[in-house]
Amino acid sequence: MKRTREKTTKYIQQHLPRLLAVMWALWNMATAAAYVDRVPPQLEVVDKATIVPLWIIWAFAAVALALGVLAPSTAPDKVQDVARWLRIGGMMIACAALIVWTVAFFYDEPRGWVTGKNYAVLAAMAAFTTWTIARDTARRERVVAV
Repeated sequence: MKRTREKTTKYIQQHLPRLLAVMWALWNMATAAAYVDRVPPQLEVVDKATIVPLWIIWAFAAVALALGVLAPSTAPDKVQDVARWLRIGGMMIACAALIVWTVAFFYDEPRGWVTGKNYAVLAAMAAFTTWTIARDTARRERVVAV
């Protein structure tokens, strides 16, 4: 039993950063799909302020995260560094978009705050999980090797 627990713990520590990145990549891709055909009225100002359609922002974050997952934790240091920065970049885009969505929905009266609070929690969770996603293994002490 103890050996199974140790093996499971090791597996989770090794794969958690990539599992979280996959989860966020899928979430970003689903969000991109949700905005392909329609921009809700709460986000029309945001849509007009961006150079690209909103769905491309989410899709770009999803692709960066997915590419960052491809390099295994046993890859050479340079490959791991590129993969790590792709995951960090994807999460930065997702966090920034979630913050913008939070603000946009909070300004939608009278009940926009209900959706805004949900985006605020998602933004906080994205920022929180980025610390783990930026690692090669969940047990690693440093986010970026120097």
